Amino acid sequence: PLFRSRTWDLTKGMEKETLTAHKDMVLSLATGTSILASASEDGNVKIWDFRNLEKAAHSFEPSTNESLSQAAGKWIGAVAFDSGEDWLACGGGTTPGLWHLKSLLLTSALNANGAATHDLLFRDDELISVGSDSRIHHWSLNGEARSHIPSTVGTLYSVATNSSSAKTQMLTAADR
Repeated sequence: PLFRSRTWDLTKGMEKETLTAHKDMVLSLATGTSILASASEDGNVKIWDFRNLEKAAHSFEPSTNESLSQAAGKWIGAVAFDSGEDWLACGGGTTPGLWHLKSLLLTSALNANGAATHDLLFRDDELISVGSDSRIHHWSLNGEARSHIPSTVGTLYSVATNSSSAKTQMLTAADR
């Protein structure tokens, strides 16, 4: 069976589209202005164009890239776009990677020491990742590590920022 993602028209409160393409559970979704990315336990990332959701516009399997190790399997559990829709980050069981969206070429493999990646977030000119190694990683867009902030808990599953507040900027990471 194929696994599905669904879209809704929020103004009408109705289901709009059913996207069918993955052979296993969809673990992460990311939206841009005109595009959607879906990432799955099957190891594939699908890029969808909102103007034509009948089939994925692009599909790739990060684990087939020699630069990305598969320490925890080929599943992809996190996907994110930058605000300009120039970059796509994805990770999961594979080493997290930064992809140039227009060419779909891997530009950087991010060395997370073999840890599984559970969430990714673009913030200004950096990428933040969290996962199974109890650290919050900050990466530049050229793939260089800016910092690895230790956490007192084991696995981190989600990350968010409130960068819209100039007075209090905060990064939040969630564990179990």
